[in-house]
Amino acid sequence: MRPGLLLLALVLVPSAGLAQREITPEARIFREYRDGVFTIFGDAGHGSGFLVSESGLVLTNQHVVANSKYIRVQINDSTKVAAHLLAADSAQDVAVLWVNPSVVAGLPVLRIAPQREELAFEGERVLAIGSPLNQRKIVTSGIVSKVEEGAIISDVNINPGNSGGPLLNLDGEVIAINTFGEFGPVGPGVSGSIPIYLALPTLDEAKRRLNGSNPPSAELLPVMPRSIFPLKALEAAATARWWDEDAYHVSKIGRTGNFEVRVFTPPFLYRKEKQSELELAAARREREGRAGARPEDAYSPFENLKSWLQYAGEYAPIVLVQISPKVGENTASAIINALGAAAAGYAGTYYRGHHVLEFKADLHDVTFERDGERIAEIQRGMIFVPLDVDIASYYGFYYGKDLARAGVFALDPMIFEPRDGAWPQVFLIVEDLKKPGNPTQFALPRRTVERIWADFAPYREQLVADTARLVVVN
Repeated sequence: MRPGLLLLALVLVPSAGLAQREITPEARIFREYRDGVFTIFGDAGHGSGFLVSESGLVLTNQHVVANSKYIRVQINDSTKVAAHLLAADSAQDVAVLWVNPSVVAGLPVLRIAPQREELAFEGERVLAIGSPLNQRKIVTSGIVSKVEEGAIISDVNINPGNSGGPLLNLDGEVIAINTFGEFGPVGPGVSGSIPIYLALPTLDEAKRRLNGSNPPSAELLPVMPRSIFPLKALEAAATARWWDEDAYHVSKIGRTGNFEVRVFTPPFLYRKEKQSELELAAARREREGRAGARPEDAYSPFENLKSWLQYAGEYAPIVLVQISPKVGENTASAIINALGAAAAGYAGTYYRGHHVLEFKADLHDVTFERDGERIAEIQRGMIFVPLDVDIASYYGFYYGKDLARAGVFALDPMIFEPRDGAWPQVFLIVEDLKKPGNPTQFALPRRTVERIWADFAPYREQLVADTARLVVVN
């Protein structure tokens, strides 16, 4: 073959291979509308939502933002803003949020399917866009299995976090809001989505409330980093001979009122997870040594340290603050038992008390400050925790039934950076539902602040190294 023909063949063969690839309707629709699908953060977790108006209206499920004082909408990997709840229908599980129109300018507005007799039909191909689990803006597809009056049942894979996202047909119309999954002991289960026409009255109400209202702030809020803590540093933390564990138990070394407060960093979390396994691994290694096992066949307790863990949301470079109400005896019970014990002591008899337990506090909200300046947390998770105790022992009877809120809050580690040679004062202002208007305020002990900052030294070194590599490449 002549050189010219050979060169032509080398150019054309790859082109022919590329030409054979077809963009499916699902891929086309996903590319067209994915930037109009957002991640919604409420006080109890996250879900999905989608843009339905250039004025900044976002449609989602009501349960995604239920009982939330703060609602945030993450537009993309770097843009998260506050949102207002304009309208909601709990029975239909629909909510309409409002974000500042400037942050969604130019983004695709999803098209709502017009009302018609047959919104969807069995066997029709559909796709869902959302942010399930620890993912952002992913697509799953399937077929409609059943059309009910109040739900469209499909085999589209919908997981926690997908709630509130759009279900689209191949014309690019939103026909439903992804809402729930029904999973059996085996198999993938089925998913349920609310027909979009059930959301229209709530959407109309939200549009009416727009008139004369001031839009939410366009100020950018901190986002969860997509990187992972250095794996070697996690292993080093797990095998360190000594660790100042009390520094993380804030309530043990400081005064936190009726709340139990702890902090966690990736090294400390990994160390706690691995303590028991490392003890077992030591016995295993001794047995392997006696058996003459090869080093490459030896058991490794760090086999789970993989770089892909960042996509599963593991060991993100953040500081977690856990706040929960303390449990104790209620006042009336304490008085009665004190009197009963005193009377028994006076009579020389044994006393078995009846102790009624309760949560001593109920978390309503928490505000973080650094040196007097308000700090926005990256993420918050507020959950209801039950107290259900009914125990009889040699010492007495213990009974308690109560329900209160606890929370976990994710903070940027740079909050704990010393500046101008001084360590920061990081304050928590904790509001107690049992004592409205009388918040508990305390600073994290300096010992805790120093420990947190030291834990993140390997991560800061990694950032410097990554930046240096980028400069060299450029």
